[in-house]
Amino acid sequence: MSAQLSLTPDQKEKLRPIVIEKGEQLDTVRLDEHITLEQRLAKSAAIREAFRPKIEAVLTPEQLEKWKKLQQPGQPPAPTSAAPNATPAKQQ
Repeated sequence: MSAQLSLTPDQKEKLRPIVIEKGEQLDTVRLDEHITLEQRLAKSAAIREAFRPKIEAVLTPEQLEKWKKLQQPGQPPAPTSAAPNATPAKQQ
């Protein structure tokens, strides 16, 4: 997502703890075996909504527009940066 939004290093640094905390909260809900699927979905949506203003505060107006489009249903998921040094496989 950072490449799609052209985030600056400063923005990445500001967003990192926000995204980590959001992910931890979503993981906690996902792993809670004592709630129903409907409750899990509702809690997950509430967490995403709670973090939306924090994320939006870091983005420029142009980045915010791109980010909102990426959040719309039906959009392909943003590529993850889990392996930033990985090289793409060669096609044969």
